[in-house]
Amino acid sequence: MKQIHKAWYKRWWGIVIAIITLPLFALWYVWTKLERSKVFRVSIIAALLVVYAGGAISLAHALPSPLTARDTSTKPTLTTQPTTSPNVTKDSVVATQPSTTPQTTPKTTVTSTSTSTTNTPTITPSVQPTAPTAPQTPTQQYPDTYPSKWSSAPLDTVIDTWNMSNRESTSYTAWKVNEAFGNMPTTWGGANATNWPTEAQNAGIPTGTTPKVHSVAIISAGQHGASAAGFSAWIEAINGDQVTISAYNYGGPTYSVSTVSASLFSTYIYFGGN
Repeated sequence: MKQIHKAWYKRWWGIVIAIITLPLFALWYVWTKLERSKVFRVSIIAALLVVYAGGAISLAHALPSPLTARDTSTKPTLTTQPTTSPNVTKDSVVATQPSTTPQTTPKTTVTSTSTSTTNTPTITPSVQPTAPTAPQTPTQQYPDTYPSKWSSAPLDTVIDTWNMSNRESTSYTAWKVNEAFGNMPTTWGGANATNWPTEAQNAGIPTGTTPKVHSVAIISAGQHGASAAGFSAWIEAINGDQVTISAYNYGGPTYSVSTVSASLFSTYIYFGGN
């Protein structure tokens, strides 16, 4: 039996080569294997060459020219952002950290034919930021001025200048009256705060129910948790119907600053006058 040999382009490796070299393979195949007239084959080859040429031209237009890319990179479009300086007012802190040295921002002008740069320095003034101040605690805002010879001693172990026991509410308010006005009487009401309004009226010192800064606030005996002796406090500040008081023995035999309702106190004594 006569053995039949396959053409090379019908074998697997031939098919691979034909695919890789498809344009050349097509020309070769039309010229050598197509059983048509010579004129017909020439026409087909010419048509293929036209197609190849058109594809090459289209590909050339699609790919950027190295010269064009280089020219474009040398003529960028420049956009200059305006330089602004933060508005700084007294006692304010700018959020962004200011520069410690003057900054120079070039002013750039761009035209269609050439790029020219004019360096006009814009000086941003150096601003020294003000460090933010941490909010004060009440006891920092209204510090304890009660003498240490009384505050450091155990409760009720020392008699103060006005014959009152140390670290009691009346001893502290007596000290604040003396510190502010210098007119604190000695041994008022047996050192019981509940008796201070009567003592004040007998001494001609005005009293009332309206709080005033640097007045003495009194809680009568047995009212709002006070003992039979009552309670006294020093008015540091007023905010509407709220008062800020400093006191000793308010919840404990130590110094404290609190903001409470003004209605907590039954009487206010105005040692500084009305």
